[in-house]
Amino acid sequence: MASPAISDESAWAPSMPEPSELPAFFRRIAATGGEFVSYDDGYRGRSWSYAEVARMVEALRRRFRGGGFRVGDAVMIWSESRLGWVAGLWACLLEGLVVVPVEPQSSRELFERIRERVRPKLILRGERVPEAGGGVPAWGMEEIERAQPRQASRKNSPTGPMHLFVVFNSPHLLRRIFLPPHAAIIHKRL
Repeated sequence: MASPAISDESAWAPSMPEPSELPAFFRRIAATGGEFVSYDDGYRGRSWSYAEVARMVEALRRRFRGGGFRVGDAVMIWSESRLGWVAGLWACLLEGLVVVPVEPQSSRELFERIRERVRPKLILRGERVPEAGGGVPAWGMEEIERAQPRQASRKNSPTGPMHLFVVFNSPHLLRRIFLPPHAAIIHKRL
């Protein structure tokens, strides 16, 4: 039996009767004054607070809206673990976009197979992966990490039921990420 196309949501997405509390949760953590992410690249260390990451997420959400992204559009994240990855994931989830993370060490062939199945509107790309190609726009993680509006807003936050879709192609990615228990976690071999 052929596996369903990723765009055929009814074939792979579980029903979720309850609305998500993710936007409220994100607003709560954004108001926290503590350290959220620490990163040391071997030369220097840097830390970001919850509020700084929230501003980064808000900047990316505005960019999505300005780019005509709609709920259900797919975004692939092909990057090493870094701050932009975290901000990209949150921005996608809060905008109702389908997130498809790909391990940075994945082969170009695997990445292309996933890209062909998913047909993403955008690829969020790290510095240590090959050029994405395929005619799909790619935004670099460094762009995301530099973009921070003056303050995050609650305007344009999803209201009503919110469904989260993250398509994992690796059990390792599934273990590495936190999602609330009511999120739809899809693990498909692509």
